[in-house]
Amino acid sequence: MIANLSTPYNSKVTQHHHIIPRLYYKENNLVLDNSKDNIVNLKYKDHMLAHFYLMKCAANTNFKYKMAY
Repeated sequence: MIANLSTPYNSKVTQHHHIIPRLYYKENNLVLDNSKDNIVNLKYKDHMLAHFYLMKCAANTNFKYKMAY
């Protein structure tokens, strides 16, 4: 099942989300950390909210743009 905004919230469908965003590693020429310490499983709606709040908190315009997509 593919998660989307119409997926019931009590669904067990989750998506991986990096705690330290992939963009941070890319912009600083670092190797991406895909370890279990940097990835959490979020329900689709929570994943979208995480990106929304990251976008709202960011000072860097490029980072805001990337978090929106």
